Amino acid sequence: MASKKCRVLIVDQLPIIRIGLSCLLEDSNFSLLIANSSLEGSIILREEKVDLLIIDFYREDRAGYAVIVDSLKSYPALNVILFTSIKESNLLYRLYEKGCSIISKSESPEAILKGIKATLIGKKFLSQELNYIKNIKENTYQSRPLQFTKQEEKIVALISVGLSSDEIAHTIQLSKNTVDTYRRRLLKKFQFNNIMELINYAKSIHSL
Repeated sequence: MASKKCRVLIVDQLPIIRIGLSCLLEDSNFSLLIANSSLEGSIILREEKVDLLIIDFYREDRAGYAVIVDSLKSYPALNVILFTSIKESNLLYRLYEKGCSIISKSESPEAILKGIKATLIGKKFLSQELNYIKNIKENTYQSRPLQFTKQEEKIVALISVGLSSDEIAHTIQLSKNTVDTYRRRLLKKFQFNNIMELINYAKSIHSL
């Protein structure tokens, strides 16, 4: 009896990346799903059984970060790899701490496969050139002990990458009025004057 194939979802807006990863994995025991945007990827995750998510995000695809964070929380059995060329240390640190493997796009095909296989057996993989992020320590706010609920954290993550209330509502399947209510209540709950202060606080306690 043939072994069950691992279902891999590749999410990247660049065709060359999608094609390259598909070629790399086509001869292995993988069944591939492809998405060209984070929003498309999030729909596939809701509708299909996926074992491994390989994703990057760009300024033009602002929901990517939130999709990664949401995937790590919503699908406990899902393994997630950020396959990226970004070097923003604090951002990489937060995702790595949340359980995301991180593979640099400059890695060799052999190293990429090594990272994929390690992630699939539950190991958190980090490209050697990115090892510096393990030494990053972020300050926390001692004066604001309140924490976000899962839904609040999800909404703040989407706000932080620039999504409007309409876009957030579409992404997490709420009404725009509900999203606007969350915005107002969050500012009141944490006693902030504006959304940017709220986002910075969320980052400081590793909620983003």
